[in-house]
Amino acid sequence: MGNSGSSENNSHENKGRNAICILQKQPNNLIYGIVKFHQCSLQHPVKIMFRLSGPANQVHAIHIHEYGDLTNGCESMGKHFNPDNTTHGSYFYRDNPRHAGDLINNLKFDQYGKFEYTYEDYSISLFDDRNIIGRSIVIHEGQDDLGRGQDKESLISGNAGKRVTCNIIGISETKHF
Repeated sequence: MGNSGSSENNSHENKGRNAICILQKQPNNLIYGIVKFHQCSLQHPVKIMFRLSGPANQVHAIHIHEYGDLTNGCESMGKHFNPDNTTHGSYFYRDNPRHAGDLINNLKFDQYGKFEYTYEDYSISLFDDRNIIGRSIVIHEGQDDLGRGQDKESLISGNAGKRVTCNIIGISETKHF
């Protein structure tokens, strides 16, 4: 019996964990879609897949925020998820610090209003103290300056502007990739 329990644990570990954030279309907001997450184990990166629709040819910032609290809409989601207490930056500038929640910073919708992108990230997790389940995705009105602006706010939020849509990252049963 000890062996079957062990293989059961290994099977679960090999399956990994999955999470999803569904951004619903709102009357005053044109950005909607799904962000999916999968992590095979703590030692693997989190695979992130974006499938979003929004205003054609526009750029909007996207981040993971520290809370999954919808009490006051997107405003109660807190700051960017930042377990390392670093300044704001970008996944694409690896020589500089960044918040774990900075993700890819910006969504650039194509001429048809679509954004689809998949990548892997080691700065977040679905398993340990860097776990993002129960936190939130927030999309902002403006473009993220990647922490390269000339003011203090750039190193805090990337000057991304008002929060236009958000939702909580929840556990998902299947990978969906």
